[in-house]
Amino acid sequence: MISNEDLGAIIKKIRKERNITQKELASGICCQTTISYLEKGKASPRIDIMYYIASRLGVTVDYFFHILEKEQNMYTSDTIMLIEKLIKEKKYDDIFELTLRERKILNSSLFSQKYIQYINWQYWRSAQYLGKISWKKCVEQLNQLTNQQTKEIPLFQDLRIKNVIANVLAENKQEEKAKKIYQELLEYDIEIYEYHKFKLIIYYNLSKLYTEIEEYRLAIDIANKGINFSKKIEDMSILGNLFFQVAICLFQLNENKDYTKHYFEQATFFNKFFGHSMNIEYVDV
Repeated sequence: MISNEDLGAIIKKIRKERNITQKELASGICCQTTISYLEKGKASPRIDIMYYIASRLGVTVDYFFHILEKEQNMYTSDTIMLIEKLIKEKKYDDIFELTLRERKILNSSLFSQKYIQYINWQYWRSAQYLGKISWKKCVEQLNQLTNQQTKEIPLFQDLRIKNVIANVLAENKQEEKAKKIYQELLEYDIEIYEYHKFKLIIYYNLSKLYTEIEEYRLAIDIANKGINFSKKIEDMSILGNLFFQVAICLFQLNENKDYTKHYFEQATFFNKFFGHSMNIEYVDV
């Protein structure tokens, strides 16, 4: 259901584009005050009045809904792109402020459940990064988001949030819980490129977790699986970090120096090639 405010804004926008005054738009249809109230979102028009207003503006009644949906989709897409950019730059203050503002308008019927879930996800994660909430509160809120299943929310976005939950747990010494989530995420088989790339991140995160709890052999096994999967899907973007995980584990195990050196060199090559630094953090995606 479209809100009065959104409908009023689009009527005003089209009227201005057509260089029509409120008085001219209202003539023979209703009083000028009615148009003013409509544009301010303070009134709900009858369907017959909507028909005549649309006709005078040279559009159909359906056009109001189509144009609003199009604008809303562009808005949400641009907002998500901006947040993803801020995540890469680790600008959590900016993410928190942006999502805080967005949460105040999420009750609009034009926002999809997918977008609402995304904004809330980034809000709770950035709040936890900044120390505004505890890691336990963050996990609680993110779990609630993944439990709100609707057809509008794709499975892949839920999986991304579950990876973040595992990261928060791993960062706070809840290794067994984090390990279980990572392992579950690797069991999915979704034939989309984004999931394949996501799976590489999970291989890295799980390998890093095993390294931190000093299960070096398991860390090497998982990292090598990630390396082989990277070759299979022809995506080298995280190869440097996977090679690095193997290298540091081999070093800890006092393995053959030449063998260890080979992995360090591979890690350095791929990270230089992609302009990456050696990643020492869990990766949110």
